[in-house]
Amino acid sequence: MSNAIFSQIKTGAPSKEVSSEVHTANMPSPPKKHKDPEQNGEECRHGTYNQPSDEGTPQLVQTKLKPPSDEAVTGPGTSQRIRSGGSAIGEERQQYGEGINPVDKANSNLTVVCGEGSPCIALPTGQVASDRLDVSRGNDPNGDVSRVLVGMQIDQRSDTADLQETTRCREEAPSLLQIDHPGRSYFLETLADTLRKRFENNGGMTNLEDSIRYYYGALSLRPIGHPDRPHTHNSLGSMLSQRFDLTGDTTDLNESISHHREALSLYPIGHLDRPYSFHSLASILRKRFNLTGDMVDLNESISYYREALSLYPIGHPNRSPSLNRLGALLQRRFDLRGNIANLEESICHHREGLSLLPIGHPHRPSSLSELGDALGKRFNQRGDLGDLGQSIYFHREALSLRPIGHPDRAPSLNSLGSVLRKRFDPRGNKADLEESIRCHKEALSLHSIGHPDRSYSLNRLGIALQARFDRSGGIADLGESIQYHQEDLLLRPTGDPLRPYALRTLGIALGKRFDRTGDMIDLEESIHHQQEALSLWPFGDTVRSYSLCSLGCSLRQRFDRKGDMSDLEQCVHHHQEALSLWPVGHPDRSYFLDNLGIALQARFDRKCNMADLEESIDHHREALALHAVGHPDRSRSLNNLGTALSTRFNQRGNMANLEESIRHHRAALSFRPVGHPDRSSFLISLGIALSTRFSQRGDLADLEESIRHHHEALSLRPANHPRRSSSFNNLGIALMTRFDLRGNIADLEESIWYHTESLSLRPIGQPDRPYSLQNLGDAFRKRFEWRHGMVDLQQSIRYHQEALSLWPIGHPVRSYSHDSLGDALRKLFDRKGEMLDLEESIRQHQEALCLRPTNHPHLPTTFNNLGSALRIRFNQQGNTGDLEESIHHHQKALSLCPIGHPDRSKSLSNLATALTARFDQTNHANDLHDSIQHYKDATGQTLSPLSDRLAAASQ
Repeated sequence: MSNAIFSQIKTGAPSKEVSSEVHTANMPSPPKKHKDPEQNGEECRHGTYNQPSDEGTPQLVQTKLKPPSDEAVTGPGTSQRIRSGGSAIGEERQQYGEGINPVDKANSNLTVVCGEGSPCIALPTGQVASDRLDVSRGNDPNGDVSRVLVGMQIDQRSDTADLQETTRCREEAPSLLQIDHPGRSYFLETLADTLRKRFENNGGMTNLEDSIRYYYGALSLRPIGHPDRPHTHNSLGSMLSQRFDLTGDTTDLNESISHHREALSLYPIGHLDRPYSFHSLASILRKRFNLTGDMVDLNESISYYREALSLYPIGHPNRSPSLNRLGALLQRRFDLRGNIANLEESICHHREGLSLLPIGHPHRPSSLSELGDALGKRFNQRGDLGDLGQSIYFHREALSLRPIGHPDRAPSLNSLGSVLRKRFDPRGNKADLEESIRCHKEALSLHSIGHPDRSYSLNRLGIALQARFDRSGGIADLGESIQYHQEDLLLRPTGDPLRPYALRTLGIALGKRFDRTGDMIDLEESIHHQQEALSLWPFGDTVRSYSLCSLGCSLRQRFDRKGDMSDLEQCVHHHQEALSLWPVGHPDRSYFLDNLGIALQARFDRKCNMADLEESIDHHREALALHAVGHPDRSRSLNNLGTALSTRFNQRGNMANLEESIRHHRAALSFRPVGHPDRSSFLISLGIALSTRFSQRGDLADLEESIRHHHEALSLRPANHPRRSSSFNNLGIALMTRFDLRGNIADLEESIWYHTESLSLRPIGQPDRPYSLQNLGDAFRKRFEWRHGMVDLQQSIRYHQEALSLWPIGHPVRSYSHDSLGDALRKLFDRKGEMLDLEESIRQHQEALCLRPTNHPHLPTTFNNLGSALRIRFNQQGNTGDLEESIHHHQKALSLCPIGHPDRSKSLSNLATALTARFDQTNHANDLHDSIQHYKDATGQTLSPLSDRLAAASQ
């Protein structure tokens, strides 16, 4: 039996003669390595037990150890964090120890092995190992044994280790004691402890492997009931966990958990080492949760931390680190489940933990940072700027305690930079953004090339520079941001757990540059990076949802450019999958609801399936319900819902939808005060809705307010702003509408100027260029109708032709260009009388009709245009077939415009004109009667534009 044990110690393999539940346990197959970039080096902070005092009560003292630093990480979004600072190797042991002072433990083991009165024991506690080694070489019956035991500890307990001596002692160790020596287990444990300390100080897999073998040997000699068996289980579990950190072998991780469970089961309630066992087991379970995402491990870890905390009364030195570790885990559970109670409890624990750490305490900066992180998350949920202000305050205080040269200064800089950028979003205070960028730049300067945290600082700085680009439009900021994200990606090779984050943020930045320049290479690269990022997340992982969402948005960009329906279908599919990963009621669900709603509205614009629009509205309503008044994202949900309701009004003509839309847009704008970076977008949304209501009611106040909003939006978008061209475009449209009402040529001239400016900012290749071409073409056609200058009409035709050439076949907006070009060619026929122009006009309207399905919201316009062109050809050629087809198209248009539809007045008038033409041919009284009635009805359509009703009244 003894030979079998010795063999097992040497090889580390289970012997058939020795029962070992740890070796023979059926371990699960290794789960797929997963993510959680948030948790690196997150072991709990423990304490160290001294030998019993005179009263026989162990006294717990706090180990001074630099705790890990917490860093926040985002996207449309967000809630991910990175832990940085401090190594996971040996952290658990260093932070909480194992209940015995190493020097006193060595004395105890020497006493067991060498016997009471040995000269090597006689020296005072704490005397350096080299002095004791000299004594052990004297007159001692166990001199060789004591020399080895003491020599093995030289590099552990003295400032100047005699490495050759300790190496020789290590080589002699297995042969010095007989297998049945009563002190053999203590001897083996001392060897294991020494090798463990050497591994933690100097590294080296040989030290780690030998330490594990010796712990196995000590454990095999300590049967159930042995007082030191639970202690050995804990030591062995800790070393197996450290080997897992290096090799990724989940067998070690699972076995480590088994040993810690066994140790805990052997400590009765009230045992002084029981708190340490709770902490150790909680820490290792958390590590496995980070690997597998199994909520059972997370919940169990929280439970064990609670147990440990309950054993530390108020004032206990280990209560503060226990509070902070429990608070961090509760934050993580909140991230996954969205239960605000977890976040509230986390904040309470962090506040208490901080209160127990006086100024000057080495752990105070970490506690400040953790509390700052928790308050930042509560701000994300509730929008209380007080929470954000406190978060910034605590991060500033943490930074002040980490001066230049402090190893954790860079993480504090990144944390402060992130929350300052977060405050810039609701307030729009440029000073916050500039300070954020400075913080991230300093952090990057502290993470030189080769530093393990350099990639994180690159990522944070890249995101902050994107935010400044979004505000000011400086293309240099975007270019610099992309460079940082590219370097970040280079530092995250295949297999790195943070590679998908680097891929996603680079993809987003490239998508922004595509928006600005229209370079398809950027968009294709953006999609490629985001597809790779998505492939690295396992199905069902909530982190996957952010990659799904980002990729969906990029695919919609490509659909907008190329019109390929497969891109739009994939976009919707990705947003649906992303939403499915967040349960109903989770506060983060709103982000994915809004994005899916936008994607469905885009599909409605193409396919005109009302089910898509209705679902879009439902999603936006649900998102809004998740944002209480004051929440920073409530305004965005209000704006999205308002836009969807305007679309439904355009489809059905129900004024209640338009009124609700305007209310939501006004409410959204109220949350975007002067100076807010998003104010311009919300001004435009409200301006468009007011223009729509003007077209229905003819109330000039709506149109004037719309123009004011567009003017203000333009003033908020200075030269180089990425959306300045959109403001030019929208203001040009509003002024053209006022020209239609008043006939003031100054409005039309100003409109043409704005559309020309918009076009100049959209060079060839820019995805929005066709929109500007089309609007400018319409403006020149209107000026032709006013001044009759052929140059204007020719310009109009040229712009519409170029716009049409830029829309790929099948693109949903292509039908508008066909219709507009057809209308301009009909004007050219009216002026020159060339039948080829009329024939081409008819062909263009027919093309538009083919591209518009039966439920397309602008199908009545196409029917009316084609009907009018056919009636003109009938007037020229007398082919009654053209007249009958014209009447048929006008009847179809009218059937699609029920009472209340804004196009009903125009459709009635056009049908009346065609029926009058047929009456002139046939003298059928019914045609004349119907014509007169349709004209009368047209004048009474109060929800149609005033100009259409006045035109009908003039007939």
